[in-house]
Amino acid sequence: MEQIVPINEETCTHFIGVPVCAVLNDGNRHFGIISKVRKGKLILNDSSEDESSGAVKRSKGEATKTTAAKTRKTPTSRKSKRGLQLSAFPPEAPAEHFEPFETLEPRSPFGAKVSVDLANIAGLFPLL
Repeated sequence: MEQIVPINEETCTHFIGVPVCAVLNDGNRHFGIISKVRKGKLILNDSSEDESSGAVKRSKGEATKTTAAKTRKTPTSRKSKRGLQLSAFPPEAPAEHFEPFETLEPRSPFGAKVSVDLANIAGLFPLL
């Protein structure tokens, strides 16, 4: 296993997007993907989108392509279906919304966002 040396902003910036193990001076270890290196801090597992994430943002004036299949209207039936009511639940028992997780945002497989001072890192190892 190779070590990233020296541990400073310039060196760590080259490893943005790489999974690493950061061993701190007190012996704690943090595993994660390097997201940012700013103001003397190493930020792991940051899911917010910024200029370094590579995400492409469209401007409001940019047109999107649509195919004929998407814009084509489907023929509607002329028969009236007023008396027909379909429901999987009885009217007195409404369906409850099921949310198995607190949030549906994508999460890092390494856990939550971690911010570590570069001065507190004893060793930084890429996990390749």
